[in-house]
Amino acid sequence: MTPSISVVIPTYNKAALLEPTLRALAAQENCPDYEVVVVDDGSSDATAEVLQTMRRYEPAAWSALRVEADGVNRGRAGARNVGLAAAAAEYVVFLDDDCLTSPAFVSAHHAVVASEDREVMVLGATMLSNEVSGEDLSPSTLAAHRRAVAAVDSGEWMTSWNCFVSNHAGVTATAARRVAGFDEGFVGWGEEDIDFGYRLHKAGCKARGLTEFVVKSSHRRDLHNEGREWLRNYIHFTRKHGRPIELLFRWQIVMGVMSIYQFDYLTRMNRPASRRRAEREYEAFVRAAESNPERIQHWLMIREAAALTGDPLFARDGFGSFAPGQSVSRGWLTDPEAIVATLDRMTDEAA
Repeated sequence: MTPSISVVIPTYNKAALLEPTLRALAAQENCPDYEVVVVDDGSSDATAEVLQTMRRYEPAAWSALRVEADGVNRGRAGARNVGLAAAAAEYVVFLDDDCLTSPAFVSAHHAVVASEDREVMVLGATMLSNEVSGEDLSPSTLAAHRRAVAAVDSGEWMTSWNCFVSNHAGVTATAARRVAGFDEGFVGWGEEDIDFGYRLHKAGCKARGLTEFVVKSSHRRDLHNEGREWLRNYIHFTRKHGRPIELLFRWQIVMGVMSIYQFDYLTRMNRPASRRRAEREYEAFVRAAESNPERIQHWLMIREAAALTGDPLFARDGFGSFAPGQSVSRGWLTDPEAIVATLDRMTDEAA
């Protein structure tokens, strides 16, 4: 029987985190047929042994566990493309190998897709913690998340592709293949998933929000290299699409300067003055980052802090008091030295 949902998990040398991820997926309840496609991206640790163990653990639940492994390390984009090509279902969920799901994970995705008669991309929510569960979230966080989902579903949030984060996101397989999957020109960490969501949006794929979220394990990461990789990929992202205003402003979301709602408002206006400002601020940021590569790691801590304490869809308030038509002092955003000083200060305050 063809499954209704394929869950694609790329993995590389994270055997200890992969096992609980798979055990959580084995415990799904009241859901349609689904498969789990694990793409072993050339791991050299105990990943193969974990996968063998999981096949012995509750075999009935893992009759549809499939492993793609040829010993080649393709990177994040390439590994997801291998999983996409192997997926048997018409709806594919991308999930990281360190994410814990609730028993309602598959059924929640199915409910969204079953309610649509067109191609969709589904924005899944993520909280970063070893300890947070759904019951631990504050009422204000849950309310903010529900508002974000409602804004996505209504179409009010026109730039929601910014939240197609592949540690937890779904897409109709036909749409994903029509835009040729993930761009393997993105090397290392960052932006390949946002680029994928952006191209799906441009191709007319409808965005839907998901109230269900996953818990991503906090673990030691190489932020020094990830910062450099992110900057390189971000520049590639802007250039490949002709530097549209929405991509020129995007760094300000990542660095916590602007909320996703502010971004949505400014880019949908797309006025000549906004375009010129976006160009100036983008060029200043790139100069600041390229001349201070060691600081990118420091600045990316803002994003980590936002994910840990903010709304699961990263829809936080940025400056906090901004509203359409309200001015915010932005002169520092065209001065590379001021950008460095301000992002350092913001990171220290968030830490």
